[in-house]
Amino acid sequence: MKLKREHKLKIIAFLISATLWYLIVWGKPVEKTLEAPIIVKSAQDKELYVEINPSTVAIKVLATRSQLRNLNKDQVNIEIDLEKYPPGIHQVRIPVEQIRLTNTMKVKEVSPSFVTAVIRKISQKKVPVVLNLKDHIEQRDKRFKLVINPPVVTIRGFWEDIKDIENIYTEEVSLARLKKEKYLNVELIPPQRVLELEPRRVKIVYSSF
Repeated sequence: MKLKREHKLKIIAFLISATLWYLIVWGKPVEKTLEAPIIVKSAQDKELYVEINPSTVAIKVLATRSQLRNLNKDQVNIEIDLEKYPPGIHQVRIPVEQIRLTNTMKVKEVSPSFVTAVIRKISQKKVPVVLNLKDHIEQRDKRFKLVINPPVVTIRGFWEDIKDIENIYTEEVSLARLKKEKYLNVELIPPQRVLELEPRRVKIVYSSF
């Protein structure tokens, strides 16, 4: 069945209006603010600790709705290079010119334009492990031996935080369970100011005389 002339005109008008609507709604650039986390590029030096404040910035972009809809937000981030920065407090400029979201999306503004980078040196020391035994043992009942392996562990942190730490305690251990199983692998409990603890678990071995 042939379409009448007025039907053809209606179809053409619909297609034209749909195209115009798409160009206006989806093709017209709009401003949008995106939140982007900051990724720090620094020397792989475990002796340095880096803290960024703020840890995210707002990126104002000019893009079409179609571009924004297809944007992978997981890839929206900003990288700053701190490889040449010594320990201390630094004001670091956000490299707006290096931000590339897509080939056609334009970055208009980044806020804030500077962030604070705090770089601190990390120290380490070795401390003995102390067994946190659940049971109270009388001196006359000590007919067994408990061995901690390793007896010493390494803690890492800022020197002013770890210099007074003399030992690391294990989680609470039951002597009855040790007698039954002969050995246990137990977690260590690091103080809050310790950044790293190696190893995080020790082995407790029970042996009777």
